Amino acid sequence: MNNDAGKKAVAPYARVSTLDQSCDIQLEDLRRYAAGFARSCEYVEVGVGGAQRHRPQLDQLMNDRFARSVKHLMDSLEDFRALGGWMLPSLI
Repeated sequence: MNNDAGKKAVAPYARVSTLDQSCDIQLEDLRRYAAGFARSCEYVEVGVGGAQRHRPQLDQLMNDRFARSVKHLMDSLEDFRALGGWMLPSLI
């Protein structure tokens, strides 16, 4: 039997705007956080500005179903809020 059954998965996303920057520091923290999850799949973009409407890795992450339902989305937003530093408005 799989001991990971029922555990959440995580998809860390890191991005830097220019080719001379590195995602390494972001990824260190994200990987440390992801270690507590059953599965993870990283999405990393280098040289992609935040103002760009289309970011290939972020688009792929969102295509891979960030939230499977409204309840899942709400739970995820609450998880983000609990991590601290997130300025999310109350949704309830």
